[in-house]
Amino acid sequence: MKSYYKFSSKIYDATRWFYLLGRKPLINLIPIENQKGVNILEIGCGTGHVLKHIQKKYDVSHIHGVDFSNDMLKKAKSKLNNNNLNLINDLYKKELYEESKFDVIVLSYAMTIINDYEKTLSSIKYHLKDDGVLAIVDFDSTKYEIYTKFMKKFFVVIDPKLKKTLESNFEVVHSRSYKFLFVMWDYFHFIGKPN
Repeated sequence: MKSYYKFSSKIYDATRWFYLLGRKPLINLIPIENQKGVNILEIGCGTGHVLKHIQKKYDVSHIHGVDFSNDMLKKAKSKLNNNNLNLINDLYKKELYEESKFDVIVLSYAMTIINDYEKTLSSIKYHLKDDGVLAIVDFDSTKYEIYTKFMKKFFVVIDPKLKKTLESNFEVVHSRSYKFLFVMWDYFHFIGKPN
């Protein structure tokens, strides 16, 4: 997977805009005001596309990003304001932020790459403040088996149970699927709080 993203990092932003839908609107859905000291983490931050929008909305906040691809993080560093920014090259796990609690945790098309939902969601609950918010945009479903097989080649598992798993593990603030006539897949936004 690392070798795939080593190549992909060079063309990622130019080639992903037309199918990683709903990323910027997700940031606008987050019900946390821009105030001093807001602590935000993006899991699977990639080239920093979403972090860039987060920095615009939360201009006085502490922003963290974690991604297993150093090549993707190099791209992120080149486009982000480094004030109050902390990027870590690793897989997300509880031990990375053992003492940290976040107001917002964001995942943008990252959950469908993560194999162990339960372990990841348990770590997210641990890292969220009691009044914190989880914000996710990701693939929802597809009725085309050929597309499911195609995406698996890129380490993405489109699982219609993902949104239901989120809804059963968090207090739902917002959960909506989006369908497009000329697109082979649906995507969803999810905003939740620890329950």
